[in-house]
Amino acid sequence: MPIFQRVFKKYDALNQSVQENVSGIRVVKSYVREDFEQKKFNKASDDITVEFIKAEKILAYNNPIMNFAIHLSNILVCSIGGFLIYRTSIYDRLTNNIAYGKLSVGQLSSLLTYGVQILMSLMMISMIIVMLAMSLESIRRIADVLEEEPTIENPQNPLMALKDGSVIFKNVNFKYSSSAQKNTLENINLNIKSGDFIGIIGSTGAGKTSLINLISLH
Repeated sequence: MPIFQRVFKKYDALNQSVQENVSGIRVVKSYVREDFEQKKFNKASDDITVEFIKAEKILAYNNPIMNFAIHLSNILVCSIGGFLIYRTSIYDRLTNNIAYGKLSVGQLSSLLTYGVQILMSLMMISMIIVMLAMSLESIRRIADVLEEEPTIENPQNPLMALKDGSVIFKNVNFKYSSSAQKNTLENINLNIKSGDFIGIIGSTGAGKTSLINLISLH
């Protein structure tokens, strides 16, 4: 169901916000970004709340509809069955017995019992279908991670030793997925000489970790 896809994407944004703040708490405090990060977290939390309410509304309709169907079927069975019993039964005054025609009271009771059991089973099936829809979306997300193939491949003849450990980037762009709409790093220019010690600073989510990982692949 598309609603669950949107819910899980909102979960991603919320988890990313929490992860960035926990791992980069010193950076957040150093740049006095607490208010900004709080607003970003609140926005992600509000978004997931809205989507969850929409999903829960859909799930909430399940029980009332099934209960309405059960009670409506009971009313119809009782009405039609009672009419048949009344119209086709014959009362014998001599023996004080009732000769039932097309339908007896016992048969009507059995029909009600079987009908309720069938409808209750259908209700359970509908609940299982909803749970399967949520589970399939989770399975699809797990499968996407497991089936993801890295775009960076090891060279056939790797360099085992470096004469010069300098790092030079010229207008480097990087994104984690080829289908991503926005680059994680864009127009990066670096010229780090071998033996230099540098520090990389920036706000949470600016791409510091991505840049360091990219340097290690240089």
